[in-house]
Amino acid sequence: CTALRAKNVRFLNVGNLRKDKNGEYFLDFAANEMKISSNGDELLGLPRKLGLWLESLGATNLYFSTSTGKPFSDSTLSKGLENYTPLNPRGKVVFHSFRRILTTFARQNRDNGLDFYDVERALSHKVKGIPGVYDKSDGVNASRKVFSWWLSYLETLGLQL
Repeated sequence: CTALRAKNVRFLNVGNLRKDKNGEYFLDFAANEMKISSNGDELLGLPRKLGLWLESLGATNLYFSTSTGKPFSDSTLSKGLENYTPLNPRGKVVFHSFRRILTTFARQNRDNGLDFYDVERALSHKVKGIPGVYDKSDGVNASRKVFSWWLSYLETLGLQL
């Protein structure tokens, strides 16, 4: 639902899940936990429904783990998808494909009210140009808007939290 990079999913824990003073959920990743550490700490706003679901798991670690409690490897996450055949196949689906799928659908559905800049920030991409230089906001509300739209779309496809 968040199109996080595999590394962030592999090590996701309750310390990453936070609530602001208004009770809104967000994920908090230190810069060294992110691929592009020069972006600084990343705060990704979550739809309330997703935050409540993660909180309801009541687990210390929110990631999928092996029988020994270690996080799955990147290749294991992708292997879990090796037999998945999408309706419109365009090559092999790997874990990272979810990031491509989110951004593609966001661009194809221009009536969603999302800004390209917000989608890129929600995916923790380095944004270049004037927005990347001057916008120093944390992006929590922008990413929450992106992920709320995406979660609603996934629910129309049958996703249940």
